[in-house]
Amino acid sequence: VLALGYDSMTAVAVCIVGTMGGFVAGPTNLYTVGVCNGILQKMGILPEGSDVFVGLEFRVVIWVVITIVSILYILLYANKTRKDPSKSLVADIDVSDIRLDTTNAEAAKLSGPQTLVLLTILGAMFLTVIGMRYGINGVTWTIDDVSAVFFLSGIIAGIIGKMQAGEISDAFIAGAKGSIGGAMIVGVARGVYWVLNAGNVNATIIYNATELLRGTAPMVAATGIVIIVTLINGLIPSGSGKGALLSPILVPIGMSLGLTSQTTVLAYQFGDGITNMFWFSYGTLLIFLNYGKVPINRWYKFFLPLMVIFFVIAFIFLAIAIKIGF
Repeated sequence: VLALGYDSMTAVAVCIVGTMGGFVAGPTNLYTVGVCNGILQKMGILPEGSDVFVGLEFRVVIWVVITIVSILYILLYANKTRKDPSKSLVADIDVSDIRLDTTNAEAAKLSGPQTLVLLTILGAMFLTVIGMRYGINGVTWTIDDVSAVFFLSGIIAGIIGKMQAGEISDAFIAGAKGSIGGAMIVGVARGVYWVLNAGNVNATIIYNATELLRGTAPMVAATGIVIIVTLINGLIPSGSGKGALLSPILVPIGMSLGLTSQTTVLAYQFGDGITNMFWFSYGTLLIFLNYGKVPINRWYKFFLPLMVIFFVIAFIFLAIAIKIGF
């Protein structure tokens, strides 16, 4: 992105909004929709063994809308700052050490081995989707399996590039150096969560927050669920962790107030996903910002208007979901 003449804010926005915006309404989001509906099956609310990605078509529509809005928002900023770099929110930050050298035209051409390396990454992504969605040899993949596949694809890429074993190891270490700062941040954020959880602070907040929903109208209940999950997301950044903790509480309350189980899950999905791009306790966000050298206060200036737009979209689709009995 930097080589194309855009700034580092555009670069991190592509990464952050691309991944986390997709996570907000991901039709096959294993960590929100999959986990919540898997628990609802165990509770008897959904049929045992049914597809956990129920309501796929409606979620695809939401995902398309959020994706289009995200692209337009980023392009508006990107084109404005490319034409006038002084308008960039990160104009004063030096990113020369992470900018690709494009002065050598011959070196910039894609070679045969480089094409094969890209295909190994594509193959790893394809296997990840198959493994996590359907399983391989009867085993449904988790994060550890995905990590192993991408680690193997890196080794294969080194072999294709005719690198020695020591060179592959050195390249791996060099790559790890770029993410160690983010990893430390994730560790600190996890430590904060552990302290709050050990003192039952999280449980107390969840109980008192959900009690506020009782006796409200369906749209008020759906809005309340989004707000509650949004606030709890700052304490428990894990989408699957919150899903396992909150779905047995929120879904029965939502159903008693006129919401369907899937509308409640959708409200949870919005509350969890949108503020992943906001909360400083979310390690992945800080990794992206750290690597792109974008201070979090500058990121807030860029993202907050988009976050408001996302919430407006969320409430519109929740109203539609309630109307059609999604």
